[in-house]
Amino acid sequence: SEDSDSFLEKSPVAQLSPNEAVDPKLEGRVVSHYKILEEIGRGGMGVVYRAMDTMLNRPVALKVLPEAFAQDKDRLARFEREARVLASLNHPNIATIHEIGHLGEVPFLVLELVPGETLADALAKSGCLPLEEALPLFKQIAEGMEAAHDRKIIHRDLKPANIKITPDGKAKVLDFGLAKAFEEDAAAGSPTSVTTSIQGTRSGIILGTATYMSPEQARGKRVDQRTDIWAFGCCLYETLVGEPLFRGATISDTIAQILSTEPDWEALPETTPESIRRVLRRCLNKDPQRRFRDVWDVRVELEEALNEPAWAPKGAAAEPLSFQKRALPWVAAGVLGLAAAGVGLWSLWSWMNTTPASSHPVTRLTLSTPPLPKIGQAIAISPDGTRLAFIAEDDNVTKLFVRSMDQLDAQPIDGTERATWHPFFSPDGNWIGFVANNKLKKVAVAGGTPATLCNAPHLRGAVWGFDDQIYFRSRSAGPGVTKVSATGGTPQIVSKPEEGKQHYPLEALPGGENLLVARAGRGWSDDPEIGVLSLGTGEYRTLIEKTLTAHHSPTGHLVFARGGRLLAAPFNTKRLELTGPSVPVLEGVRSSMSNFSNFVLADDGTLLYVPGSSAPQNKLVWVNRDGEAPPLPFSRRPFGSPRISPDGRRIALDLSYDFEGNADIWVYDLARETLTRLTLAEAREGLPV
Repeated sequence: SEDSDSFLEKSPVAQLSPNEAVDPKLEGRVVSHYKILEEIGRGGMGVVYRAMDTMLNRPVALKVLPEAFAQDKDRLARFEREARVLASLNHPNIATIHEIGHLGEVPFLVLELVPGETLADALAKSGCLPLEEALPLFKQIAEGMEAAHDRKIIHRDLKPANIKITPDGKAKVLDFGLAKAFEEDAAAGSPTSVTTSIQGTRSGIILGTATYMSPEQARGKRVDQRTDIWAFGCCLYETLVGEPLFRGATISDTIAQILSTEPDWEALPETTPESIRRVLRRCLNKDPQRRFRDVWDVRVELEEALNEPAWAPKGAAAEPLSFQKRALPWVAAGVLGLAAAGVGLWSLWSWMNTTPASSHPVTRLTLSTPPLPKIGQAIAISPDGTRLAFIAEDDNVTKLFVRSMDQLDAQPIDGTERATWHPFFSPDGNWIGFVANNKLKKVAVAGGTPATLCNAPHLRGAVWGFDDQIYFRSRSAGPGVTKVSATGGTPQIVSKPEEGKQHYPLEALPGGENLLVARAGRGWSDDPEIGVLSLGTGEYRTLIEKTLTAHHSPTGHLVFARGGRLLAAPFNTKRLELTGPSVPVLEGVRSSMSNFSNFVLADDGTLLYVPGSSAPQNKLVWVNRDGEAPPLPFSRRPFGSPRISPDGRRIALDLSYDFEGNADIWVYDLARETLTRLTLAEAREGLPV
């Protein structure tokens, strides 16, 4: 854009007087301090112009609203209130409202001018988008919707024409929430008006476009965020198929289809994975009670689908892979399942030795399991990668389960009732160690009666060493690592960390002379780090900070977790030091607030992990005297420690903002339904009163 002063000197214009009537052709005029350049759109909500903000020297979109607004002062005032709420939205996937103004008596909006084309334009040119383009795009759309829904702002007119795709591939949702701002009677549940142009309606109001209306919206019922989820499903379906889901000869025909016709699922491309079909079914259920309730759930489903190999185009030509992609072609994971990748880490080994990546094909599996414990390490994998072990519930009792990779189902092992966390395999893969009833035990993979090795109350991690000793940390034995023979006996102390620290055994390193251990303060969230412990001397050496979970890979790397992300760094097992920088290789591994992450590695490079968030995602609810618990208007987040103000009007709470458990204090205003941050520090600010 040119300098505003020189631009205006070159293009003298007439300034509109405040009382001048609205000219539908405003090109070449100045409205307030906005230079009108050209008309770029026209619809039921008004006329949109490309303009130049002469004060800030930036391009903007200026939307002149229908004249009917000037005739209803109450409605105009309500619109301005709604628009101010919309202006408070600040999200990279939502186009911003900059300002509200008046042209004579007619209001106008100044909006962010988003470059690129709309999704409707893209579909008009190509017919449809391939999965590898559509899924990342709709994940961004879901993120924008989630931010708006958190503020109780509903779009009500989500459609491809209101989704802009920037030249760098970013999705921007336009006109978010304006449908509500345009309502004639916000308190009424009158039937929805459907328009496509100003001339086509008595007042130029759009409260939804027929093709993307939810059934409840088409019936004129009150709507909530689920009507946006329906429209989201319609847009995704149209993007994949190339044709609108519902489109009749008239508006009435279209609404009739919405109310009575089921989607044609056979029209979806054959390559559409089941996970995406499931998302569409949940978005497009005519019963809002059976639809996705929160767009958070939609976003999570899309993120997990993006990790699945099934959506990638078949038969695509091989292309050079980036380090991150070739290093660890990880596993796709289900919402409740475990996941395993056949030769993931060996792909990194082949890359480092310039071996073609195709020589080591990657196997990806998603495994459903009974409910897993919500804290602690719940999974294990045999050294040869042929068996999985995990702790899960069976008839409301936790047990140890084992599954062979050549079988379809996992089997509970008798005698392991009340097993808690951290199962682990022996080096030969024939035995599994575990903890139950505060005792360290072992059981043969083939089954049999478990053997008790020693007492281990409050055990935090155990490793079966190459010397047939089991190394563990138990609160009763002190803050260091303790060992006991795999045949049982009296535990012996191996390490004595400095005052205020504790050790947590992770893995026996090649050679059997050193252990990979985690070290932290008493609360595990204090200065967490990974290091090497010499079994001969008890000497400890720091390797990686700000994490408590790491494993050695056969490629000569340490793979470690930092929150919900896995990273890999080259590691010399002889010098016991990292020899290069780390790179991120996987997102979405379930981690606790104390930095423990649920992933393990086998000697053949197989990765097993539990998918999920790095922190507990909670719902804020208000429980009334009738026992009802309606949620407050926010998606699931890592909320903690809510406290109500003495007057009952506000709630103080802490909200984690990173993978390391750091948090700030926020205040929720019950009347205004706003969430405001009070503190901003690189530390944990919590437990407000």
